[in-house]
Amino acid sequence: MKVRFSKIGRIVGFKNMRRVRQTNKASQIFISLIIFLMAVISPYGQDTNLPPDSVKISGVYYQIKPPWLGKRIGTEENPIPDNLSMIPRQYAYDSCRIFVTTETKTAFVSMVERANKDGIFFKIKSGFRSYPYQRQIFAARMAKGRSFDQVCRNVAPPGFSEHMQGTAMDLAADTVPFAYSDAYKWLKANAHNYGFVESYPEDMKDGFSWEAWHWNYVGGAKDTIE
Repeated sequence: MKVRFSKIGRIVGFKNMRRVRQTNKASQIFISLIIFLMAVISPYGQDTNLPPDSVKISGVYYQIKPPWLGKRIGTEENPIPDNLSMIPRQYAYDSCRIFVTTETKTAFVSMVERANKDGIFFKIKSGFRSYPYQRQIFAARMAKGRSFDQVCRNVAPPGFSEHMQGTAMDLAADTVPFAYSDAYKWLKANAHNYGFVESYPEDMKDGFSWEAWHWNYVGGAKDTIE
């Protein structure tokens, strides 16, 4: 009787083990299926339908379109430039703390000092902007009802702005709009001598909006303050 009980116990135990193994196998298949679906459907997975040139704003991915398409400068993983220097406050709009690369600052100070000697006055309104900061600009404007594409008409998407390099600056003068100021006329004639170029001029052919105030330091300064 004792032997028969042990045999029955072994049989029952074997059946239970088979059920456990079958249950575990079914669970693994279910989990694998969930992971696969998350990878295919979720924007946080490897979505094969996700455009390669896209940005994420407030948890939503947006496709980059012309004229920005193919002109990415960096990503969120790009480190902040380690050579940023603060523009002297007398040359910063509202005496704000504005940073650019050290080389850009040196060239800008020389340029603005020469302009002041010529009776021309302008200040820097914006310099280095990080990827997260650029994304905040988009999120704030979209929160006011503008679409992603509408914001792109006047603002570079995160990762596409020269400001993240620390070499670009937005300038301001007493005269509004800046495009018709004496400061702009002076910059058109002299900025190249200090290594600055107008990134988005009026006669640009590839769809960018004219930004008379936006200048980028590319190096090769030819002039210095006397």
